[in-house]
Amino acid sequence: MATNKVEFPKADELLAPMKALNELALSNAEKMIKLQSQNFEKYSKLALNNFQEASTVSDVEASKAFFSKQGELSKKVAEDVAADLKTFADLGQSYVAEVQKVVSENIAKYGKTA
Repeated sequence: MATNKVEFPKADELLAPMKALNELALSNAEKMIKLQSQNFEKYSKLALNNFQEASTVSDVEASKAFFSKQGELSKKVAEDVAADLKTFADLGQSYVAEVQKVVSENIAKYGKTA
């Protein structure tokens, strides 16, 4: 029994932009997840260390010392969070630029759609 096989010689070429976009999305997701995991670990350790230090406070002087450090710690956390947000924003902008590049190249190649 003969089978009719329909071939699409340009299928790979036509699907290449979708493949490129999927690869970009996957790569971006991997980077975002890695950053989120690193940040989760960083801030979790910071919080746990702070709780451990708080648990050692046993008198007024230790309490004053502990609370005097909290302002510095808050400032550092705020700076770190701002830097982390910039990293995420930069990653997002890079992803958008790469997607626009793939789209632009393919619009130029295949012409504008309706």
